[in-house]
Amino acid sequence: MKKILVFLAVILVFLVSCDVEPERLPKAENQEDVNQDDAGPVIEPQEPSEEPSTDPDDTVVNQRNDQKYDEIDEGIGFAGITKQQCVEAGGYWNECGSPCAGTDADFCIQMCQVQCECDDQEFTCPEGFKCRLSGKIADEMGICIKK
Repeated sequence: MKKILVFLAVILVFLVSCDVEPERLPKAENQEDVNQDDAGPVIEPQEPSEEPSTDPDDTVVNQRNDQKYDEIDEGIGFAGITKQQCVEAGGYWNECGSPCAGTDADFCIQMCQVQCECDDQEFTCPEGFKCRLSGKIADEMGICIKK
């Protein structure tokens, strides 16, 4: 019985110490005193501006010639290989390949990566690239990376 009373006393102390008085809470800028039941200040959403962004992180840099452009070129895949280069070399162009192809990773992010796939048998890489394979899976598809 004594243990139960001590346990209830400890819970009561925690409950009392967790009660925050409204006047101790920080107020938003230009906020008037409101009822305790009020949800707080209403923040109106702002319309996006039509002006171009001046933030340097908002542009994509083409790694081949350092030109900035707003749209990603869908014809260029992982390692800078174009679809035409991949197909002409006998590779397999995959619009939604795994970023972990050929790495033997235990865990992999689930997202698409445009890439030129290879297996060093039926599918080969363009000149200047090699096929990244883990070598642990029969008939494995890897990806072409720079030598």
